[in-house]
Amino acid sequence: MTRLVAGAALAALLTLAPAARAALTPEKAMSGWPEAAKSAARITIAKYGAPVEAGPDALVWRDNGPWKRTVVYRRAWPHYEDREDKDYLENTISYRVPEDKLAALARFDSKVDADPRYAELSARSESEAVNFLILNLADEIVAGKRNFNDARRFCARTARLAEAGKSSPYLERLLFAPLR
Repeated sequence: MTRLVAGAALAALLTLAPAARAALTPEKAMSGWPEAAKSAARITIAKYGAPVEAGPDALVWRDNGPWKRTVVYRRAWPHYEDREDKDYLENTISYRVPEDKLAALARFDSKVDADPRYAELSARSESEAVNFLILNLADEIVAGKRNFNDARRFCARTARLAEAGKSSPYLERLLFAPLR
């Protein structure tokens, strides 16, 4: 379900004629967005510049920093849990996940999405730092350095420490080389 929500927003953006996408400024595209989505978009614009595509449901950057693609969505990724949905930012890298590791990644965190058809690995959360953390741990699961339970515990502990002002390389950058 969550992949369909994200895919539908990106597909809607891509169905706009190129001239319509080019004419829509990020600020116009974000009118009517929730404040948290606007904040994620503004932080991304400040770091990476204007998006290459802008639509009413998403802003898209390509080949920005370590990312193959970055998307800020108008709608948060639904959790279906007792927490506020605030996952507006998706970062994608080129990465091949072996078929036998897909289930472990799915059990690790619903915020991670592996797409074997396009050799992509994505994380969707409230911030780039959390996406770095999720993708670094996903790589460790694929490499056999951690199982999904250990990765889940490490992720929760690192997120708590970050909220307390502590830093971690897991939150600052990719600790592995994605495909290019």
